[in-house]
Amino acid sequence: MQIHPRKILWPTDLSELSLKGAEYAKAFCDAFKAQLHVIHLAPVLVWADSSVPMMTGGDMLVTSTDTLTPAKAALRALLIKQFGDVSKIKTHVDVGNGWHEICRYAKDKDIDLIVMATHGATGLQHMLIGSTAERVVQHARCPVLAVKSFEREFIDPDTVDREQTKTVPCLKDRKSCKPLTSVS
Repeated sequence: MQIHPRKILWPTDLSELSLKGAEYAKAFCDAFKAQLHVIHLAPVLVWADSSVPMMTGGDMLVTSTDTLTPAKAALRALLIKQFGDVSKIKTHVDVGNGWHEICRYAKDKDIDLIVMATHGATGLQHMLIGSTAERVVQHARCPVLAVKSFEREFIDPDTVDREQTKTVPCLKDRKSCKPLTSVS
């Protein structure tokens, strides 16, 4: 069996933690010469019921443009900072249910692998808010790599070369890393 993903999706909430997933997504894209897709779902703004008369300091009507335009700008700035050249990266910014939109995008774009960071919430916090990564793993039609922020990594930072697309995923404790061309 040969594994060769052509399209890799990195969902991001623009947080520092999500950048952990970016490292892995980029490394896999470089190793397999795959196309990187990035999706960001802007937070849905909840406003007070406008049918109740009240004094406000401004217009309470929020359009999708008001939400999406700054989200697109923030994503572009993050991508430039993280990757430099973003001309070949496919991006999508929307609002909606996180895991559902990620899975829908992956299905619609025929994504081969989703690489995302996980907050690693447990206990009551996990019970109350759930886990986007967990839901994506359950519902995606392609493999999902959930990257923990606090575990051992297998990307050797010494092999990361942002100028060349020769990044090689490997274990940190290995003495030498060889390019990963296929997995049997």
